[in-house]
Amino acid sequence: MEENKEIDLLLKIERVEAPLYLRARVEARIANEEQQRIPMRTVWSIAASVTVLLVLNVWAVSNSNRSNRTDYSAETSLATEMNISVSNQLYHD
Repeated sequence: MEENKEIDLLLKIERVEAPLYLRARVEARIANEEQQRIPMRTVWSIAASVTVLLVLNVWAVSNSNRSNRTDYSAETSLATEMNISVSNQLYHD
């Protein structure tokens, strides 16, 4: 019995008319979103700049590691003459 009442209530629902300006507002919002997109040329330019910057950073780091690898023979011979340990061991056997 209650189910019939609920079904009767649902059958009384009528279609609601949309406001006349709704379509114009939706179209204006879609057009506004299209204008706010970033051009692909700008996207590619930024991507290329980031790539170049990354390559330059890798090159700079790799070159700095090469320049730090010097021959320490003069320092080692001086330390040996002064009886200073040249080993980096913390504990001696």
